[in-house]
Amino acid sequence: MSLRRVVTETGLACFVALVGCSTPAESSADENSDARLGMSTGSNGTVSASNAGTLVSAAVGGTTTSGASTTSPGTTGVTSSTGTASAGTVSTGTSTASSTTSASSAGVAGGFGGVSGSSSANASTTTGAGGAGPTTLGATTMGGSTTGGTGAAKFLVFLLLGQSNMEGAPQPENQDRVENPRIKVLAYDNCPTLSREYGKWYTASPPLHGCGAGVGPGDYFAKTLLESLPDDYSIGLVPCGVNGAQIELFLKDVPRSSHRLPPDDHWETGYEWIISRALEAQKTGTIAGILFHQGESNNGQADWVGKVQGFVNDLRTDLGLGDVPFLAGEMYYQGDGAGHNQYVNELPGAITNAHVISASGLTGTDQWHFDLVSQRELGTRYGEKMQELLVLPGFSLSKAVEAR
Repeated sequence: MSLRRVVTETGLACFVALVGCSTPAESSADENSDARLGMSTGSNGTVSASNAGTLVSAAVGGTTTSGASTTSPGTTGVTSSTGTASAGTVSTGTSTASSTTSASSAGVAGGFGGVSGSSSANASTTTGAGGAGPTTLGATTMGGSTTGGTGAAKFLVFLLLGQSNMEGAPQPENQDRVENPRIKVLAYDNCPTLSREYGKWYTASPPLHGCGAGVGPGDYFAKTLLESLPDDYSIGLVPCGVNGAQIELFLKDVPRSSHRLPPDDHWETGYEWIISRALEAQKTGTIAGILFHQGESNNGQADWVGKVQGFVNDLRTDLGLGDVPFLAGEMYYQGDGAGHNQYVNELPGAITNAHVISASGLTGTDQWHFDLVSQRELGTRYGEKMQELLVLPGFSLSKAVEAR
């Protein structure tokens, strides 16, 4: 089955990605490539947005509007679905087309912003004329992510991409294990000891990644961001960090030569694996952003910036994410990868709506990995930056933060 067909069958698009990092010490260049992922977009393809605004996925049972966004070249702005659903309307610029969408959630624990079990979507999505500046989720503008409406649009999904520092090395303490039913994780692997099955949603608790991983930035990112969200919003985390991975493991059409990928290591490319997980998440939520922490295994390589740029562009296009926020974390300042931070700080100039998360003042367990206290702080910094970037319909995250 081609990627394009999978997208149209799901009907809903998730708009947030978290990109985690693994550390260089465990290096080895894994690469991904698969002709099957060379998806094309068209009148029956996915809708992706470019420029400062971003497009919105269909909202379950509601109407969603995204301002300041434009469809990417080669698309008509129409999302077509072969699923069972009632018809809605999608209009982009001056063109209008009918579209049917269906949303289905498999293995969803809890309500996830009002979406649970299997449901049909009746939605109308309007895309504005483009422009720059902060983006409003579901209504006006926002130089980043746009979501809104009800149901799936209130289940904000984030992709966690990177190496071992995204996975997290330090083991959790009791305070780290405190759960919130509004924060979910898409199981990273089959972990009997954690009672988790790959690809199903569970209430989040460390480890978010491998069965024996530790606390990474995703944990405290979600806890921090949730503090500023309305009570009817939830967060979904999609962990895709790979310990020791070079950026080549994640690139589209680059064959994989190493690193085991859950659950059964059958993936031809790492990119294919990430896309499959993101598509699963889009069945129940809206991808609102991407968290990324990677670079130790490409330490000092100047061409890393261009490779990350291509990776992010491919993700946004193939998943129809528009310019959702891309947050890239710096390397440990006192470690062997500190020099790579010059390239991390070049990302905002190469990638639209990209932002750097500082590692200043953080401490480590060795020359590559952050310790537990610093992972908590790093995750908090990711969360605080996302609070600045996300704007919900009729709700100010920044004012909610100030009021606390």
